[in-house]
Amino acid sequence: MIKTGQISKSFVSLVLNQLIIKTVEGMKTGIIYSRVSTDRQETDRQQNELLTYAKNNGIEVVQIFEDTTSGKTAAKNRTAAKQMFAYIEAERVDIVLVSEISRLGRSAIDVQKNIDTIVFQLNKELYIFQQSLSSHTKAGKVNSTFKLITDVLCNVAQMETEILSERIKSGLKEAKRKGKTLGRKVGSVKSSATLLKEYKQVVKQLNQGQSIRNTAKICGVSKATVSKVKAAIKAAKTVQTIQPKNELKGQRKLSL
Repeated sequence: MIKTGQISKSFVSLVLNQLIIKTVEGMKTGIIYSRVSTDRQETDRQQNELLTYAKNNGIEVVQIFEDTTSGKTAAKNRTAAKQMFAYIEAERVDIVLVSEISRLGRSAIDVQKNIDTIVFQLNKELYIFQQSLSSHTKAGKVNSTFKLITDVLCNVAQMETEILSERIKSGLKEAKRKGKTLGRKVGSVKSSATLLKEYKQVVKQLNQGQSIRNTAKICGVSKATVSKVKAAIKAAKTVQTIQPKNELKGQRKLSL
């Protein structure tokens, strides 16, 4: 009889290695795609939700693609979306994670086309966080109701967008009829000097070589604000380097 204490360390190591190998082999590799319409919005929320889901479901996220562009732009014309499709075709990835179905395209037809490419042509799983909807079953087969559900969802999303657009147009038209002034108030645009004075911390971070994205996070402001401050810094430097036309370098004006 072999006692418990007599089991060799090499045997225990072998068992542990087998467990580790099985765990790694059981993990899926995934990518995240996120999109926001403007620099004033952030993709962080979308990405954090998807990263948490991936962590809780044994998915190793190997790449994140993010676009800052209008939802009216077709996926084929988006920089990050094009990179994503190229990556899926070239790399071994199991699942694509998105926050909501409207992130995948401009119109219902565009979204349907992109879903068809990912799920049915490239044979990759697609997970939509907002509806907790996956294109595949746990057994790895395509969910038979997935296409039906996503067709309905993307058409509803397009309808909501069109209704919202019509309401905005109607509201603007009514405001004009009542004689209301639309747009930014006169004098509300801040001058370069005001921006530099108000956002000294942003100026400091940019001068230290921080990117617009990192500066926005550090200072707690939008990327649009950081971009404006950066432009103000550039404008100020340009003004400082211009020599007056009626002065020679190193020569002072004569006072009469």
